[in-house]
Amino acid sequence: MPDGVAGATALELWTVERLEKMYRDSIKIKCPFFRRRASDIIEGMDMMARFLIIRHKSILDLPTLGCRNDIPGVFLKSNRHLEIATIAQLIKQDWKPSTHKGYLITGRLNHTLYRNDCFFDSPDPDMPVRGLNKYVCAARDLFDYKSSEAHLMDLAIIDNTKKIIQVRWKLQNAVLRLPWKPMLPTWTGRTTYYLDDNHLIYRHEDTWDISALEGFARTLLPPKLGDWIFHTSRRSSSSLEE
Repeated sequence: MPDGVAGATALELWTVERLEKMYRDSIKIKCPFFRRRASDIIEGMDMMARFLIIRHKSILDLPTLGCRNDIPGVFLKSNRHLEIATIAQLIKQDWKPSTHKGYLITGRLNHTLYRNDCFFDSPDPDMPVRGLNKYVCAARDLFDYKSSEAHLMDLAIIDNTKKIIQVRWKLQNAVLRLPWKPMLPTWTGRTTYYLDDNHLIYRHEDTWDISALEGFARTLLPPKLGDWIFHTSRRSSSSLEE
């Protein structure tokens, strides 16, 4: 039984246990698409259960499942108060510049740099999410490791006072691990890391140089058809601007 539950009925405690077991099972799903759908459904059930328990005047003082410390795979140890330059170098290691098989491909990042309730955002339709564990579970095994590459183009401390670090990257030869193995176009983007007063990352934000619509559509379309549609769209936009 997790700590922090007091004044709850036997039925409420059973509900909490079942939701935790369902969440643990969901993060073992291999397909990233279905893994994320399952975790979203269970977290919705978790929110409704909390509402009902609170309405019954019980106390359920637990963080949401994606931010939990007792879910397998979640990371407890954090490196607080590191120098910003040191954090920047550790972030660089996450990108594996020598192999181009860094966190964007594998979902593996240096969890000691992050708050457990870190907020992750990007143009991806599955974003935003809150919680290091939930993000890592959603991001791992997203791309085919053998062919996909994420090149680190630049890393800079863009605001030392506000504690902001930014990376520029290029994704290429990226194949999603979906049954039809869609290949995404080469695109560039930025990842911005925001640090709190303890020098832990509390916000992790990605931006892309392509639209979210194109990024999503490319997962559904054959590569040549996707190229034709979006190249034609860009030519039409350029003509209108002229």
